[in-house]
Amino acid sequence: MRGTRRCGTDGRGRRLRLLRVGTPEQAVEALRRLDRGAFACLLIWDAAGIPPETVGRVADALLDAGGVAFDVWGTDCERVHDVLDESAAERDPDPTVESVVLTSWHEHEPLAEAIFSFLEVTPAGEAHDVRHGLAVVIGEDPARARCVEVALEDPAGWIRVLLDREPGAGSG
Repeated sequence: MRGTRRCGTDGRGRRLRLLRVGTPEQAVEALRRLDRGAFACLLIWDAAGIPPETVGRVADALLDAGGVAFDVWGTDCERVHDVLDESAAERDPDPTVESVVLTSWHEHEPLAEAIFSFLEVTPAGEAHDVRHGLAVVIGEDPARARCVEVALEDPAGWIRVLLDREPGAGSG
């Protein structure tokens, strides 16, 4: 499955979607076609070796599409996180509580922890009236994409299974 797919709804009422693409360029193009509106984003991307200008184009496309809160996971995700922060600061050099863009990176954590953060920690309406969640998976790893898809299809069930397997998961 490539492209954007509607999934489930999380426990806070956010409608979840999955965007799965092979390349950063495909991500930029797909993000241009999204309906506008504030959304929380889980970005799964192994960005090691990706040129800074490409990372910047993806960051700009995510912000242009309405991204206001980001969990970033994958190799070199700290750099992707930093580029998102820089792009947000260029757009709004003096953010307020209502306009601040929130970012976190999860490079040294399992994918499940990043998904958990996206579903349970990332804001769902506090500052930006976030009613949507978008997971963006860039790359050619079908197992990783399927893991994210399963979590988004049934967030409550996925979290129950995660917590049953790992009693300490999501607790800090």
